[in-house]
Order: sequence, then structure tokens, then C-alpha cells
Amino acid sequence: MITLTPRLLAVALGLLVAALFATTLQTSSAAAATKTVRLVNKESGRALGAAFSGNIVAGINNPSISHQRWQRIDIGNGVVRYRNVRYGTCLDILGKSKSRGAALQLLPCDGSSTQLWTRGFSGGTFRELRNIGSSLSATVEEKTKVRQRFFTGAGNQLWSETAV
Repeated sequence: MITLTPRLLAVALGLLVAALFATTLQTSSAAAATKTVRLVNKESGRALGAAFSGNIVAGINNPSISHQRWQRIDIGNGVVRYRNVRYGTCLDILGKSKSRGAALQLLPCDGSSTQLWTRGFSGGTFRELRNIGSSLSATVEEKTKVRQRFFTGAGNQLWSETAV
């Protein structure tokens, strides 16, 4: 018999939401509402950006840098996909991992659940950035590394989203 823990329930809910929107991502992403945004971390003041290698980093906040701009594709029900403006690939998790500590990276947009994100309801300008596939949150560590961790509400897990 399987015991439903809050963590298992959250993962199951994330997978269900991903399954519901997978077809939408693949067939009508061009028709989805989009806007270009920047994501800035509350604690570090650094912007979410992409290195040439595909690694996601929290870099010095510079609005003119194209790799710090994201096309926010609204899937519906608070679920979005972020496509990097410079590279045209999507915000994802290294190896499609659902494990704590896995790094964020850019991968070709494929509609998978690890490319779906939701903004938590932390209130105010800064909010959680939660991955649907793993139910873990984007977290800045060691100034520039961005990994997924359980959400604690700390400043290194809170992000503002500003239209460019």
C-alpha cells in the first residue's frame, strides 16, 4: 500500500498538470500568449541567464544582455514555459532530473513537464519559480549557480518577473 505524503501528492499533481498541457505545448505554442521578461533573484539581485554551454546562471543584472531575456509562453492556469531569447531553447532541468540539487539548463523545447513552470504565491513582487515536473524551486547557490531545491521561502528562491 502506498502512503500519500505531501511530497508524493505534489509530484503527482505536477505530473497530472504536465500531462494536461503537453498537447497544448506541442500543437499551439505559437498561439499561446507570450511576452518577453527578465527574472531577477531577490537575494542576489542577479538575473537568470544562459551561458553558451547551456548552463543556467545568475549573472550580473544587465537589461541589455539578450541571454537574460526570456520569452514567457503562457500555457494556461498559471503554467508557463520560458524560452531564452538569445538561444531559442527552453529553461529545463539537467537530465530532466526530479532530484534536489539538479542544475537548471537550456534544452531544445520539447513540451516535457520539466520545461513547465509556475510562479508561486509568495506575495509581492518576488515569487517562487517552481518546476512542474519536479515540484522543486529555482534556487541561487554560491552566487551564480542555479539549482532546484525544496521551497523554503528564502530570498535565494524568490524571483521578480519584469516585462522587457
